[in-house]
Amino acid sequence: MSTLGVTRRAWSATVVMAAVALAGCGDTGDAVATSSATPEATHAQSTVFQFDSEELAGNLLGASTEITVGVLLPDAYFTSDDPLPVLYFLPGYSASSTAADMPDVLGEALNETEPMIVVTVTGANELGGSWYTDSEAIGNWEQAVVTEIVPYVDTHYRTRASAESRGLAGHSMGGYGALTIGMRHADVFGSVLVMAPAVAGEDGLGDLALLGSASDAPPVLLAMEALEGLEGEALLSALSASAARFALSYGTAFAPSPEPPYFQYPYSLVDGEVVRDDTVWEQWEAGIGDIDVDIAQHREALLSLETLGLDCGSNDEFTWIVEGCDFIDAELTAQGVPHTYTVHDGTHTSLFRERMTDAVLPFFAEAFAGRS
Repeated sequence: MSTLGVTRRAWSATVVMAAVALAGCGDTGDAVATSSATPEATHAQSTVFQFDSEELAGNLLGASTEITVGVLLPDAYFTSDDPLPVLYFLPGYSASSTAADMPDVLGEALNETEPMIVVTVTGANELGGSWYTDSEAIGNWEQAVVTEIVPYVDTHYRTRASAESRGLAGHSMGGYGALTIGMRHADVFGSVLVMAPAVAGEDGLGDLALLGSASDAPPVLLAMEALEGLEGEALLSALSASAARFALSYGTAFAPSPEPPYFQYPYSLVDGEVVRDDTVWEQWEAGIGDIDVDIAQHREALLSLETLGLDCGSNDEFTWIVEGCDFIDAELTAQGVPHTYTVHDGTHTSLFRERMTDAVLPFFAEAFAGRS
């Protein structure tokens, strides 16, 4: 175990950083518009609905089993009987309205490229984010995407139901999800594009103020004190309202525990000092901190992809994400995995719409047309 003293200044600085983190990885900023109906394929370009997932049922926190899904159909869907390829998009942390915003984000660009269906799978939950991973605390989000939503779309819409005709993209937390789901399920998604992924660099979580630094632990520990003795709806409500919600969402995704609050935190206070539990720390590190291990483990699957791309803003205010992109690029190169790496001059979200129309759609249009 390692021990570090904590100053008053570190406590307040961490609270500020946590607030910045919560505000930075989220929405396109537009209003939420969803429907509770489960649709059949109809002549409506855009449909947003709540998908009730069996893979999320029984999660220990009692979090919702509904996933907000948006399906955007190009004009070509209605002017031809040809089946179309499908691009699946995973939004970032707290991005609850992206599915409803997608028609406005893509605009007419969707009808000016290779015809494709765009399906947005929202990863936001009561804690802001599921990290698109399987966890007994919040449910099996990865499995929900792969084994439930993909088959649902293939059943209810006229699709080309093969890996080479399915693409997977994501931004921020969704970028992490696209990379990890893509490499683990290359038999389902043949092309992958990762945008500003929430992935740590070579040093892992150790220097990451959002999650890994011992000096940033006190606000989270304070938040966890408020959870003591709570269960059921009271616990879920407290987690949802916590100022440390970002870190707590990470814990429920990557370090679940069978006992309330249903996750483990790697730090505790002992005689006024922060002490790290190295065993729990390994679980936290294995989330977004060990991407090199994941890439090496899934090298053959990555090599089987039709095309793989990485997209990052050089002015991203989350500098650790830029470092993470550089690290992913270096590791893919070291493993001999063909990929593209594009760096633009935007921040984390400033060019989101432009990148979707000018980078994402062309990337998958070429992949689906076999020109990648």
